[in-house]
Amino acid sequence: MDDTKPAYPSPDIARFIGLYGTDRALLDIYEEGGALFADGCGLTHQPVAAATDRLRLSSDHEVVAVVNGVSLAQRDFAGAAVAQFRRAIATDLARLRADSLAARPPTQPALPAQSDLVEICAVDPGIAIDMRYASANNFMGVALYDRAAAYLQRPAATALADAQASLRDRGYRLIVLDAYRPWSVTWLFWQAVPPEARQFVADPALGSKHNRGCAVDVALIEIADGTLSEMPSDYDEASGRGSPDYRGSTSRARWHRDLLRRMMEEAGFTVDPHEWWHYDFDDWQSYPVLNMPLALLGSPHDSQP
Repeated sequence: MDDTKPAYPSPDIARFIGLYGTDRALLDIYEEGGALFADGCGLTHQPVAAATDRLRLSSDHEVVAVVNGVSLAQRDFAGAAVAQFRRAIATDLARLRADSLAARPPTQPALPAQSDLVEICAVDPGIAIDMRYASANNFMGVALYDRAAAYLQRPAATALADAQASLRDRGYRLIVLDAYRPWSVTWLFWQAVPPEARQFVADPALGSKHNRGCAVDVALIEIADGTLSEMPSDYDEASGRGSPDYRGSTSRARWHRDLLRRMMEEAGFTVDPHEWWHYDFDDWQSYPVLNMPLALLGSPHDSQP
């Protein structure tokens, strides 16, 4: 990747970037090299400026794209999906919580590595922590963790500190949005998410890499001003924009995403094929699925849970 960070697109361009459609996304308008491109409705990486016979963008009253005479509104499809998830969990939250705590993790064979969960901030205090599932600031809209603490298996936490060191040299620091996750929460996700969206959550019958303390969700913070770096999608967005290979949004957002991926992969992590923020430690198969509540893992900053 080019080490030169792209500039923000101009306001005249930025307002048109996004997804357009009716009940589903049909057209994607994105920026590359300071120009707008279109995918969808028979267009493939088509420069908008060269497609005026088929495509027109307008922002008179609302942002719309007129493709072959058909008007498509710019819409927040990801926000609509989140609203659906939140309605599903809100209608039966008490039962889901009780059932998740009563459920039992899958039977596991003997594994070579013994669990050694360590709090990330004890390994590297410079890594920011914002455990989204310990608050309502997540796609479910409710707090699902009993403590806002981020744990990983010790080798994974050490590798994350290595990625942090490389990023600091480039003016960034990591922010952890999720790490070790009790199996009961994975079970609850599976029950609450509609079947057609389950590619975005782990199957509790197998257990997840988060349950093993070997997966971490991360984003970037700009050291200069403390702001979150722009990415092609929101965290935990259940859409194709979350893919680490998605070519939409802006050049700057894709550059941030690709920088994060390069530094994490060099440190020994592998990105999830659906989520630019989700990284699995390469030795995850060696660790068992765990169901220990975060509140029982020790006091804050305890490096020996």
